[in-house]
Amino acid sequence: MSNEHQNKSPNEKREVLVKELLQSCVNSYSDADAAFKNLDSKAQNTVAIAGVFLGGAFAFFNGGAFDKFIRLGGTLATVILGIAVLLLITSIWFCIRALRIRFVPINDITISHQEVDEILERPDTEIIQRYENYLRGQIGIWIGLADGFNQTNLGKAKEVSKGQLCLAYAVFFASLLLLIIFISARLKSMV
Repeated sequence: MSNEHQNKSPNEKREVLVKELLQSCVNSYSDADAAFKNLDSKAQNTVAIAGVFLGGAFAFFNGGAFDKFIRLGGTLATVILGIAVLLLITSIWFCIRALRIRFVPINDITISHQEVDEILERPDTEIIQRYENYLRGQIGIWIGLADGFNQTNLGKAKEVSKGQLCLAYAVFFASLLLLIIFISARLKSMV
């Protein structure tokens, strides 16, 4: 223990300990807030990537490119393209669901303000204990807020994860599709 803490009275040590715990709870809430924003960013990036692939797939359907595609890849390539497009749409859907999760628990400061006013109206002899009780109450509030935020983030993370997984599968199928077309084109050029 540092000299600073050794020179404190037991009540001061208790107060420091409770304040540190309260700060830890507030930091936990801040961490959950950062995770929430990070999950939103991941969902937006996944939608953007899936959108680029989806745009490319739809551009493929225009003009004579699709007819050439069918001649080169046949039914198998068409089915794989359909699966990739479906996975891209599903990826976007999951990520939009994640982005729509907006529940963010907040602390009602009005109640805290009233509690502080009541504490300050008490005699000096009661302030120390009431102050500690107030801090403990704040700890309970911040723990509840952080837990609620973490539950929100868990739901958001599950949706983003599903979206990213669908995107990964779509990229796999698109790669497989390119491989099939390349092999088909190579075989037809050899004939």
